[in-house]
Amino acid sequence: MDLEREPKIEPIACDSENDSEEVGSEVMDGIRLCDSVVDFEEVRSFDNFIILANGLIINSELSEYYQKKYYDLCCTQNSYLHDHLLEGFNCELVCGIISETINIAEAIRAAEVTTPLHSFETWNSTLKCFQGLGMKVGFLSARLAQLINLSLKPNRYRDVLFREAADAPW
Repeated sequence: MDLEREPKIEPIACDSENDSEEVGSEVMDGIRLCDSVVDFEEVRSFDNFIILANGLIINSELSEYYQKKYYDLCCTQNSYLHDHLLEGFNCELVCGIISETINIAEAIRAAEVTTPLHSFETWNSTLKCFQGLGMKVGFLSARLAQLINLSLKPNRYRDVLFREAADAPW
């Protein structure tokens, strides 16, 4: 086992009074233990946004880009989306689920009617798996369902036109 790659885990206080100082500097140095759970309602800004998994602060395992995007997604739902993930997942898995959720959310946001249906199907099956693991992604699944319906409408219209053209007497 490569000991240089193992994160240093040191206990720190993570109550809301010292969040802005801790998150801004020390948390970025590695995974840290957290003494208390911070409810999302206590998060006032990105500066005191702490991502916990199994009592560990894992912000440093995600790039700032993913932290900000995750913060934005959590704000839309007024809760940590990963709060109900099954217990015992390692930090890398939790970070992977969060990262992929953000990737899918970004893809959904950028999707157009011409986006291939297999992309929608892949995103949908991934979101279903994440939901089964406890990730709060129902709002993304609902938006994806709307996109799928919109993307299928032109195909239905085209199919009707083709059938009418095939049935035409000329």
